Amino acid sequence: MIQNILHKLFLSCNQATLRMERDTANQLSTLQKIRLKSHLALCKNCKTYHKKVLIMDAQLQKVNLSQNQSTQTELEALKQKVKKSILEKN
Repeated sequence: MIQNILHKLFLSCNQATLRMERDTANQLSTLQKIRLKSHLALCKNCKTYHKKVLIMDAQLQKVNLSQNQSTQTELEALKQKVKKSILEKN
């Protein structure tokens, strides 16, 4: 019976890992976030892994932002080229 209660209260490390990934995508309910934070408070390994997940997520967001800015610059250059071509034909 106690195992059953503990199982419902606390996440396994596998469940916590899945929730960490969902948390970075903002896909957790409030209760799920509380359970994840509780697990992280008790599990040193998952806490360390969670920090790494957050660092990787931040780095990926920077890369994505950088690529979007490059794409935006390329798009503006293409627009200017098209405008110039249109003006030259008129």
